[in-house]
Amino acid sequence: MALTGIQIFKFLPAGKKEQNANCKKCGCATCMAYAMKLAKGQVDINSCPFIDEELKNTILNENRKPQIKLEIGVNNKVVVGDENVMFRHDKTFVNPCCFAIELHSSDNDFSKKLEEIKTFQIERVGENYKINAINFIIDNDDFEKQINMVLNSDFPLIITINDIKVFEKIKDKINNLNPLIYLKSQNIDDLISIGKDFSVIVDGENIEQLTEKTEILLKSNIKNMVLNLLMKVNSNIIEPLTMLRRSAIEKKFEPLGFPVMVSYDLTNNIAQDTIKLSSLVCKYANIISINGFNQALLTALITLRMNLYTDPQKPLQVEPKLYEIGDVTPSSKVVVTTNFALTYFAVANELESLSEGIYLIITDSDGMSVLTAWSASKFTGEIIAKAVKNSNIAEKVNHKNIIIPGLVSDLKEEIEEELPDFNIIIGTNEATDLPEFLKNM
Repeated sequence: MALTGIQIFKFLPAGKKEQNANCKKCGCATCMAYAMKLAKGQVDINSCPFIDEELKNTILNENRKPQIKLEIGVNNKVVVGDENVMFRHDKTFVNPCCFAIELHSSDNDFSKKLEEIKTFQIERVGENYKINAINFIIDNDDFEKQINMVLNSDFPLIITINDIKVFEKIKDKINNLNPLIYLKSQNIDDLISIGKDFSVIVDGENIEQLTEKTEILLKSNIKNMVLNLLMKVNSNIIEPLTMLRRSAIEKKFEPLGFPVMVSYDLTNNIAQDTIKLSSLVCKYANIISINGFNQALLTALITLRMNLYTDPQKPLQVEPKLYEIGDVTPSSKVVVTTNFALTYFAVANELESLSEGIYLIITDSDGMSVLTAWSASKFTGEIIAKAVKNSNIAEKVNHKNIIIPGLVSDLKEEIEEELPDFNIIIGTNEATDLPEFLKNM
């Protein structure tokens, strides 16, 4: 737990009633003022020339991030690590697990597989999701064409090489691309050499091996590392992954305070693959390098990840605006609801089943559902009227009918006061009843 200002003050000259008390050399009027600002991280710990070394080390250790943040790539960079809780409900998870697809330079279908990766995309809650990175594995001598294709793909790159000689060949090509380098030989001197300019992967079959290597690298001031746990992906891998996260988050053990990567080879059993990879997303892989490509599997994993890495303190919401569902015309009906993501998709999915186009106006209701927003005064006659006006719907349709959720039928008169030119129609309580209701209007 971080020290409070009062606790810090006791170690300062004024707190110990020593000479140099309140000397102002730190830039603050008193030792107490300096202690309070230091507790909040507002002043430099080295600005007091009389601070106790033990206290300094304690504060630096308390303020050190439990898991480093690491960026891969430049234009479409992916960020991993920087996590500070064990469980999502404690606060929130920060940077989503990175899905990297492995591509071998010796693969005869290299260009075809690369194109599959480039074109893969799914939409969830109004957001488009793609593959995060490519793990380019150089496993033959003639890889010039393949590496150029990968570099031109604009994906963040993990580059896997067997020895330092291959690195020297490609160094100039990747110098400005901020890749993550995996040296399979794991020669410590070579890792230190590469780690001076690039982020590196440190592998080990267990926590002890990982710790032994990272301690050596930290002494050489190598800070940008990823831990690669070399274990078969089954139920046994969850314990060491949890221990790695706990060592970083709860114990702030610096040699293990790095993002963790796990590699996985797809099999012919997609159900088992999904279960195993899902467990890695939940506990606690920051990067999953997948050998193989299955769109259905990746769709499931991305959806799971999206659910885990949303902030539990912030409702999932869509952009408040006018949406056109289907082929709209001037006679299309107009429906209003809130911008809570589940509400939007429940309503939109039902409207898509109709043969006619529908206008859907989404209000800015802080991501709350209809009843929650209404009770919190985030779905009122004024807010609905503002959304209707901003949508310019009056210029798009040849009628004045606006359909509101049946759950807030009490808002009818209030909305009509705000929109005297419109006829407010009370719709259904449930989204599933909307299609039949609209057909019978």
